[in-house]
Amino acid sequence: MFKKHLKNQKGLTLIELLAVIVILGIIAAIAIPAIGNVISNTKLDSVKADAMQVLEASSLAIASEGPPSDSQFDYSSAANGANDLEEYIDETQLTSYVVYVVDGVPKTMDFVVTVNDKKYTASGVTKSDLQLKDFFESTNTARTGTVTVSDVE
Repeated sequence: MFKKHLKNQKGLTLIELLAVIVILGIIAAIAIPAIGNVISNTKLDSVKADAMQVLEASSLAIASEGPPSDSQFDYSSAANGANDLEEYIDETQLTSYVVYVVDGVPKTMDFVVTVNDKKYTASGVTKSDLQLKDFFESTNTARTGTVTVSDVE
């Protein structure tokens, strides 16, 4: 009677439980790096959006006040640097930037930003550069400006 009762028990054996745990471990091992790449790419896309915002703010400033006398808009977060576009732009994650104005139009910009323990320094970047999907990739040959990447010290 007691043996019959044990055979009618429903549940998982230890082997079945271990198999489920192994399968879940394999899925996690595949998913976690993929999620990490998505987060990293999203942060870099955010930097591109900030740089685009700076260029758009430059256009607004020119429309409101005319071109700057020195043909550039500057900002540096170091030593309480003045932000020429302060009234036209929200905070950005860019450490510093310079927008170069040619014939009353913002043409190129330089910026520095730190993301994921890497320092990105961009020079001579145009609006069309920022619209490239692989803007930060070193293999990008379609980009007009340059981007250098270094480890944060």
